Amino acid sequence: MGIHSGNAEWNGKDYMGYITLARAARVMSAAYGGQILVSNDAYEFCKDNCENVRVKNISFRDLGERRLKDVIEPIRLYQVLSKDLREDFPPLDTLDARPNNLPLQLTSFIGREKEMKQVKEALKLNRLVTLASAGGSGKTRLALQTAAEVIDDYEYGVWFVDLAALNDPALLTATIIVALGIKEQSKKTTEETLIDFLKEKEILILLDNCEQLVHACADLTERLLSSCSKLKIIATSREALNCKGEKTYRIPPLTMPDPNSNYTPEQLAQYESVRLFIERALMVNPEFRVNNENSHALAEICSRLDGIPLAIELAAARTNAYR
Repeated sequence: MGIHSGNAEWNGKDYMGYITLARAARVMSAAYGGQILVSNDAYEFCKDNCENVRVKNISFRDLGERRLKDVIEPIRLYQVLSKDLREDFPPLDTLDARPNNLPLQLTSFIGREKEMKQVKEALKLNRLVTLASAGGSGKTRLALQTAAEVIDDYEYGVWFVDLAALNDPALLTATIIVALGIKEQSKKTTEETLIDFLKEKEILILLDNCEQLVHACADLTERLLSSCSKLKIIATSREALNCKGEKTYRIPPLTMPDPNSNYTPEQLAQYESVRLFIERALMVNPEFRVNNENSHALAEICSRLDGIPLAIELAAARTNAYR
């Protein structure tokens, strides 16, 4: 069981709490059967306001700050303790249970459940999966979230390699070595050092922004996969790598409402593009609300922007100008 306390937004008719519910689900996913976890927000609320906590002699075990599998900033988790509850469990099923260098994200991951399921299925059947689509489509974020979801499948964890600023193909292997924290060996080339490290290791590498070095990435990827039998790679690129064994996945736009239909605020929240707009708008304008007056305009914005995540985030940031 996972317990989390957060905001529910009033839209003039009903409460909407998608972000809070999503976080509660993440807290729950870190627990084992019979274990009750409480987020820091819920803990701060109930320790001061719940009479039953004191009357029934319920206490909390501080489990420290943990990274949940939505790859955003760590939160402190507590385990509920009572004479009627089991106390001892395996280590929490959180992102930090396996080695990784996945970067912290400052915003939550919205939607993409179908796409993430498809990418995970592709990764089971293929050792190289390339997320290929235009800029702003959310390739990196989908790859990071997928990597976080499957981290338990890899004994040596998942590793993120950012190639966005790299223009020299000769530095590609060295960049990967640095990202994985490997010590170079003086009598070996960087590629030999990398292959020696990866051999026989169950490990997932995420090569991000391969389009600038697409041919070099393709060549190195082929050599690594042929030499390291348990290695798998997720690549993101504006074009496919076109190398052996590659499974290319084209990322579709976020689900969008029909601008010619009339939606209630509750109906609009079913669409990923709208949920993304709302969450990002609230970050810059806490007073933003979806209501019957602006719901049509919101549907039209998401449709005109073709469900492209980056475009929607930029548009949502503009809501701050109308406060």
